[in-house]
Amino acid sequence: MKTFKSWFVRFIIVLSISILGISIQSCSKKSDEISSDKIIVKIDDRTITVDEFIRRAEYTIRPAYCKMDNYIHKKIVLNSLIAEKLLALESDEDSPLMKNENFQAHIRGRKEQAMRQVLYYQEAYEKVKLDTGEVRTTFNLAGRTYDVSHFSLSDGKKAQAIADSLNSGDWTFNEVHQGIWGNEEITKRQVGWEERNHEAIEKALFTEPLKMDQVVGPIQVGDDEFIFIKIDGWTDSRVITEQMVQQRHLDVRERLTHNHAGQIWTDIVLDIMKDKRLEFVEDTYWKINEIFFNQYYVTEKEKKDAFNRKFWQGEDVELTLDDLEGDEDILNYPFFSIDGKVWTVKEFKKLLLSHPLVFRESKIPASDFPKQFKLAVVDLIRDKYITDEAYKMKLDQNSVVKSNTSMWEDSFLASYQKAEHLYRATNGKKVSVTQEVQVEQYMNPYIDSLQEKYSDRIDINMDAFEKIKLTHIDMYVTQRDMPYQVVVPSFPTVTTDNRLDYGKLMEK
Repeated sequence: MKTFKSWFVRFIIVLSISILGISIQSCSKKSDEISSDKIIVKIDDRTITVDEFIRRAEYTIRPAYCKMDNYIHKKIVLNSLIAEKLLALESDEDSPLMKNENFQAHIRGRKEQAMRQVLYYQEAYEKVKLDTGEVRTTFNLAGRTYDVSHFSLSDGKKAQAIADSLNSGDWTFNEVHQGIWGNEEITKRQVGWEERNHEAIEKALFTEPLKMDQVVGPIQVGDDEFIFIKIDGWTDSRVITEQMVQQRHLDVRERLTHNHAGQIWTDIVLDIMKDKRLEFVEDTYWKINEIFFNQYYVTEKEKKDAFNRKFWQGEDVELTLDDLEGDEDILNYPFFSIDGKVWTVKEFKKLLLSHPLVFRESKIPASDFPKQFKLAVVDLIRDKYITDEAYKMKLDQNSVVKSNTSMWEDSFLASYQKAEHLYRATNGKKVSVTQEVQVEQYMNPYIDSLQEKYSDRIDINMDAFEKIKLTHIDMYVTQRDMPYQVVVPSFPTVTTDNRLDYGKLMEK
């Protein structure tokens, strides 16, 4: 078999990682334990933290019977989250899910994603020391919205040559555009600091004040994409009240911290991947590429159905190698080698169970798919080595990682237990009633019995609960560029009860 030319692992340092999906701040730096005042409910070794309560209520869509921000609805939210833990306890080790390889791989993947996020936070985010001058300059520019003209090129050398001509005054921005695109109209748009832009564009436009008609570029925003931007004008949004000033100051510091942390993280990943060399086996690569290509370019109806499953049912829809089931020949083919180890297709398939592929581009032209597929595999291997580092640092034992993992595992176990109960309660018949009626008729009595059964093992921190404020705004929060993009499980529709007539007050 032929092999592709070596892909040096310097290409795999691109990593966009967010701490949105887990509550890192709730972790005590000294003891790595979640403080008692951050825990609302404790049931045996299971807990519900203040942060988890808020995220489960705010980061997904609550049912109509508890979506408002009043006290009664807040108690239904609490009862629902407690009920989810009780259902998980009923299921636990006896659940067929616990013996299912795909389920175990999914939970492991959730855990390892959280471990990488904590590693990023500890080794990059926390290490950032902001310069007060940079904060002041960015604050002064943060209200600015630029009117810009722009064009892009895919040739880096050509882009640099154009930049030299623009800087020397040989050509103007409009002359360059006309020379490349003729009389085609120049693309224009507005760019504001408050919207999230590519980091390179943000750095180019909001690091220092720019002048009218100034041309910025080339700005590299992709492997083969270089942008030139001309400033046509701008408007400034002023902050007037003290509260507005404080909020913008916080926003600026947060954005700058993430930007600097990203630079630190790039160096960390470079060091982890130093001297590692990735080689694909050409024949195998094209066979596997074809399988993923056919899955990626499904019909519009199939895409819509997949989106609906993911959005409304919380299902992660990802590309797999299930089409190879039973094909032992190709499963044993070598797919790539790195760091002295040869990976077979079977080993790659197993890795996908806990780390779905993440493509760098949201929309991929068919002609570009082989390259993007290769980069997605490269990023997966990069994440594996980062995860290995996280294990060496024992981040699987980190309290935030354990809490986040438990949240996902208990959610799945509870959903399975609910389905089993409904099957028994309805004698396996499909019942045509609304979700709320289904919960009231079949789930409320069952949850009442579990509240009574486990009452003496449930501790509730009412002081912490009373302080929580909820909104009634529907949100569905996801993380970009992550193997698992849904931040929290779907809200548990298991009880409409608002009474807290069980359990005991948590000792202070």
